[in-house]
Amino acid sequence: DDDIDLCIWKKDYPRFRAAMQKGLPSHLHLIEPVDLFPAFYDYIPRIIDDRYFCHPPTEEDEFYGNKLNHISADIFIVEHGAYSLPGVHLLAFQQKVLYGLSMGHRFSSSQAKHPGLISEIQANVLTFVGKHIPLDKIFRLYEKICCQYENSNGKYCIIINDLPSFMGLPYEQKWFTGITKFPLRSRLFPVQSGYHEK
Repeated sequence: DDDIDLCIWKKDYPRFRAAMQKGLPSHLHLIEPVDLFPAFYDYIPRIIDDRYFCHPPTEEDEFYGNKLNHISADIFIVEHGAYSLPGVHLLAFQQKVLYGLSMGHRFSSSQAKHPGLISEIQANVLTFVGKHIPLDKIFRLYEKICCQYENSNGKYCIIINDLPSFMGLPYEQKWFTGITKFPLRSRLFPVQSGYHEK
């Protein structure tokens, strides 16, 4: 599609962040959701190339400091998940509620890419309530909810910063354990061992 997606386990993310902040060339930048405060776009860290704009800056781009209007690689963070499918679905419900609250700090909640997440009325209520809750508080609660199984070793895992339409998919931990090589344009790139399952 229009970007590159990377998956990394949460326990490895601090080392990844440190390496990116130290080793990226001057035109590449790691942009994390907190870098957009007090605005919210989503929970996805990105590596952006500031040499190129995707389009002429808009009012929405300026709202986010024009940090998202670039070619990017998206970082999806994997964490241990619930032990059962009902637990997976309950965790996804909690994620979606907090995501809905976060939308109260977005440029325009009506521009959400996945309006089918919750009914229109529920989404509007969460957005309204979220406007009155400090974003850093929502972020702390979101991380606490998403990492409640961080010490488990069950069958399932979650992508804690996934888009709402993908929350609740029953990802299995073994799909994200180890890598294999996948050919792309005559070169081999590492992908998660269960990429064909996901």
